[in-house]
Amino acid sequence: MRRKYTLVLFLITLLFTGWKIIEGNWIKEKHKGYNLLYTSVDKSNNKAYKQLVDNGIASVKKFFHSSYKKSFDIFIHPSRNSLDSTWKKDWNMPGFNSECWMVASGVAGRLDMISPKLWDKEACEHIYAETLHTQQLITHELVHVYHGQWNVSPDFSNAEGIDWFVEGLATYTSGQCGSSRIKEIKKAIAENKNPGNLR
Repeated sequence: MRRKYTLVLFLITLLFTGWKIIEGNWIKEKHKGYNLLYTSVDKSNNKAYKQLVDNGIASVKKFFHSSYKKSFDIFIHPSRNSLDSTWKKDWNMPGFNSECWMVASGVAGRLDMISPKLWDKEACEHIYAETLHTQQLITHELVHVYHGQWNVSPDFSNAEGIDWFVEGLATYTSGQCGSSRIKEIKKAIAENKNPGNLR
């Protein structure tokens, strides 16, 4: 009887904590279509980040008129070192060190990003308080997740030569191709700085 009571109590606790599970240093929350994983550093940020993710997923679904094919993981890294260590392993590049503007990446099964509220100190060119920019960047990576799930190369490792399309699709879909960016492109074309081909 005591075991039954304990099990019921455990299930009720899971229900009211948003199905949080601790895996190593990661706290894992199960949500519809994705799992949000973060460390204790981001306990107070998880709701704000979930909203950014949900907004991005809704934008992607609306643009493509379809859903993601499968569930995926979103890792919120507490530092650049944490993100770099993941990239080194995933990309099989032990000596890799990311550039300061690199804050996230998305492939079919997962999205990794530095905790957005830390971008001000952990990155350059990105400020968390610039809400539109922050949302568009996260949406951009969610486009990569969607694209990866429908692509013959889920991690884009066989996308050499069409990198322009992979990035262009994510930039356009996320709304990052605004008037200021178009102005830069027109200026580059006028100054004959456009690429000779799209490879």
